[in-house]
Amino acid sequence: YRDYLTKDQKYSLNGVNDIDTTTDLIMSRIENPLREGPWDSRGLVVGSVQSGKTSNFIGLLNKAVDGGYKNIVVLSGLHKNLRQQTQKRIDAGLLGYDTQLSRDTTKEYLEIFRRRHKLNLPGMDCLTNSSINGDLKTSTAKHANIRSGGIKVMVLKKNKTVLQEAIKHFCSIHGIGAGIVFDKPFKIRAKNNGEIDSFIKDQAILVIDDEVDNGSV
Repeated sequence: YRDYLTKDQKYSLNGVNDIDTTTDLIMSRIENPLREGPWDSRGLVVGSVQSGKTSNFIGLLNKAVDGGYKNIVVLSGLHKNLRQQTQKRIDAGLLGYDTQLSRDTTKEYLEIFRRRHKLNLPGMDCLTNSSINGDLKTSTAKHANIRSGGIKVMVLKKNKTVLQEAIKHFCSIHGIGAGIVFDKPFKIRAKNNGEIDSFIKDQAILVIDDEVDNGSV
């Protein structure tokens, strides 16, 4: 990612070093993804408008993947165009391929992908794509070509239905995703009315809540 910013995006060396320093600081505050047992770690990063926040959190995601996080969720905006814009940035700076083309099994090899391949780093799969309607849906999650035990990435709108699909996806790993009912306002139960305790288990998930603060509520 450092090479991509300096060589391809023409960032200044000082700018890239600032990203390196701040992402190291944030990494030192988040939880170790390999820690066993239930845990929940939260924090807030504040930056000025047009100060490079997206470049910063993509740098953080690269380090988080190196650190062992295998589930990445980015929440970006209430509307399709902002989600698409963020997806394209993540395609170029984290995944290393155009997710819209990958649906047709044809990957547009970007510089990040070439460098990851050269270093023999693990590949990453994305359940969303860079088309305007590329948000998470039941059909895309069901038919996504996801490697077992691999790194999964989602770029989602802050939309109730989309977020419910994400929860179902993570629950499906334990065989209960299809049996979930979402009661209003914030209650979740099984279809057989049984209780679901700690329904997302044994999965370290890093969530980046970006853009549109009113949608976070």
